[in-house]
Amino acid sequence: FSVKERANFDLEEGVGEDIEDELDLVALAELSNHTFHTFNHAYAGTTTLTMNTLLHRNYRASESWRTFFRFDHVLQGKRPRGASETLSLRMLDASKRGQMRRRGAYAEADLLAVARKLYNAPDLQFRVPGQRNGVLAIMGPQPAEQVVLVIGTGSGKTLVVMIGAAIADTGTAILVLPMVALRGDMLRRFHEVGIRPLIWSVNCQRSASLVIVSAEAACTQGFLEYCHILVSKQKLDRIVIDEGHLTITASDYRPCMAQLGWYVRQVRTQTVWLTATLPPVMQEEFIEHNKLVKPRIIRESTNRPNIKYMVSLETGPGALIERAANLVQAYWPKQEIFDHSRDKIIIYCRTREEVAQLADILKCPSYTSKSGTEEEKAAIISGWLGNRDQPVIVATSALGIGFDYPHVRWVIHVDAPDKATSFSQESGRAGRDGGKASSIVLLSATWKPRVDQGLSPDEEAMQLYLTQQYCSRGVLSQFLDDQPHWRWCMPGEEVCQVCREPHKEGRPLDLKFELAAHRGMEFTGPDEVLRQDHVRDQVLDSYERDLEVMLGSCLYCRILGRKFNHAPGKCSRRFHWIHAKNEALQTRKREEKDWIQRYMACWNCYQPQDICRAADPEHEETECRFPDMVMPLCYGVYKQVGGSDWLQKHFRRTFKTELEYMLWLGETASLQGNECIQANCVAALALAELG
Repeated sequence: FSVKERANFDLEEGVGEDIEDELDLVALAELSNHTFHTFNHAYAGTTTLTMNTLLHRNYRASESWRTFFRFDHVLQGKRPRGASETLSLRMLDASKRGQMRRRGAYAEADLLAVARKLYNAPDLQFRVPGQRNGVLAIMGPQPAEQVVLVIGTGSGKTLVVMIGAAIADTGTAILVLPMVALRGDMLRRFHEVGIRPLIWSVNCQRSASLVIVSAEAACTQGFLEYCHILVSKQKLDRIVIDEGHLTITASDYRPCMAQLGWYVRQVRTQTVWLTATLPPVMQEEFIEHNKLVKPRIIRESTNRPNIKYMVSLETGPGALIERAANLVQAYWPKQEIFDHSRDKIIIYCRTREEVAQLADILKCPSYTSKSGTEEEKAAIISGWLGNRDQPVIVATSALGIGFDYPHVRWVIHVDAPDKATSFSQESGRAGRDGGKASSIVLLSATWKPRVDQGLSPDEEAMQLYLTQQYCSRGVLSQFLDDQPHWRWCMPGEEVCQVCREPHKEGRPLDLKFELAAHRGMEFTGPDEVLRQDHVRDQVLDSYERDLEVMLGSCLYCRILGRKFNHAPGKCSRRFHWIHAKNEALQTRKREEKDWIQRYMACWNCYQPQDICRAADPEHEETECRFPDMVMPLCYGVYKQVGGSDWLQKHFRRTFKTELEYMLWLGETASLQGNECIQANCVAALALAELG
């Protein structure tokens, strides 16, 4: 080390009596691997200039060691990016030596009293045994470190969070919400009982009895540091993850969900996982994926006795969306079925195109992942719910999880759902007020079950349901519940279309429904076309969501492991990729060729035409939504350590020169069936790995 660097290691020199009795801070400063800003904020608070100088020298010493041992270079690519690259080892170690916040041991009567006070209902009781057992497992006399609560939709999982935020000596509970649709409804319900949650965002240091965090924000360094600060102050009660099953069912299009367990399980606090959809066949995967160790699992039947399950095979001419429109128009006027002052109908379609067509036929609102910002989506929902003259909304699965309006009377699926987990969530939007409700699936009369095609248990259960060979309630129960809770339609329940009459005796425990093998010619073309359309939409949606998460960051610096919290247009290294791009453009120009085929990608931001239409004079977009993201990221992929190996692994290509690589980026390609350029394929893979 140079003389200047060595001076940073002698922390006692020049400190003198200005530090007074803060020797503990000196020791922490010597050992900490925080940035100066983080350490000063977490430990020093408002300190003197002398202390700031001390901490700054410590930070420079730490940087010298990092450079000497080449930590960043050695660790690059060997572990998930984000928190583990920059999180302070000192703070993590301090929180490990600490203890979880000591909570009181509450009796059932005390917890029930809190619930009654929240709702001003002296006679209130826990809705179902699973709700009671979940509350006791979390806050009772013997609370568990990890709790997985699996009870049916509408069984009162939210009350668990409310009681924890309203108990007398409450600290801070963090609620992770994975879906946009959940936040508005959750806030409304919390406000109704007098709870005012704090919506957490990066760099927020405030706390409250209840803090709400998005799944994307929870998978950040800032969130982990926030949690560790609360732990060090003995203020963090628990982290609650709502719709926890999404960590394994939505990981293909929501990378942050796949990483959620990795982040929250680093925090020394109680973790609670709430869901209505965790089939026993997925339980071990769920436990392993989310880093749980012998969690306390509370399960009960997810049966919805007030829902009538029906599947209608439609014959004759006309598309299924037209049949759905006719069905609604014919039955909505019947007051013996619908209360026009409050009842609503949700129609689910498989693709956004079908949603648009049906919404146009019914002159009603629609809701998809492309419906705009959070505020715009919330406005669509509130406008629909507030309009008594508009009973219907048409949606994709984007409206499934988290929508909790109590008076949805019908849920209609146009064409076959793919998975039983998604179907149970979407059909479960119906009848949350306890009143009679219906789940209706419209199928073409030519529909045939898919068998012998390597179906997952989730897909096979959905196919079994649609065959209508066995009790619909029984098929769902068999997949969603453990064997002691298997059932079929019984007296007092809405009888499904298959049973027609309730069974007089309970379902035998050894009776298992199975999908029979189907032999003979099957016409798979139409279904395969729809399936591939659906896959293309999902891939493009996932790519676009990843772009939204990284919007405003410099992806060139991000992929190279440098600080990236600055706009790409202001990056001091921006001319690296700009010159490379211009060289590729000029090369093709001299060859009298196009670098990028026309109408394949935007010439400003290089996004596929399906994402950016700014260059289309007939389209309403005038500005690129994701500028300066694709090319900086692609150039960084090539320049990063191991970039050549990465490209060989994913694309089976090697490039002799930078120019050859840049020219290749402009070639026409396909992103799971979506027309684009090679740069989009590189960017999509790189963004998914960045998380």
